[in-house]
Amino acid sequence: MSKKIYDLTISAGQYTDKSGKMRTNWENIGAVFKGDNGKSFITLRRTFNPAGVPIDEKGSNRESIFISLFNAEDRKKSIDR
Repeated sequence: MSKKIYDLTISAGQYTDKSGKMRTNWENIGAVFKGDNGKSFITLRRTFNPAGVPIDEKGSNRESIFISLFNAEDRKKSIDR
């Protein structure tokens, strides 16, 4: 059975929390799995459109986007709290 090892996320903008701190709004777009054969593979949410990722506040014209990897076990532990 495959095991999820990372969540793939993008920054979908920022917001101000109740205490006035700026926070990043992370959107999960997929995951990285390790298969029974030891090889890794990714899954992407079918509806994810990279063209829809917001341009950063500096208005950069980069042709690429950043996708962050968060350890799936760490995220699961923080959600279970």
